[in-house]
Amino acid sequence: MVRVLVIDEDRVATQRLGLGCLAAGVGVAMAENVSEGVRVLLSTPVSLIAVEGALLNLTPGEHAAL
Repeated sequence: MVRVLVIDEDRVATQRLGLGCLAAGVGVAMAENVSEGVRVLLSTPVSLIAVEGALLNLTPGEHAAL
């Protein structure tokens, strides 16, 4: 099964996205911060990681390199 890890502080938006993914047959793992997301990754394989940009403390150039 395809599974997505969503890391976002906005719980309502994350839950709404999760329900949409589940309706499309895509599994979702959710975390409120990067540390929690790393813990999820230690136990759950995922195909894609989506992170709220504001949670990453990177320069604009580092964001572009991602």
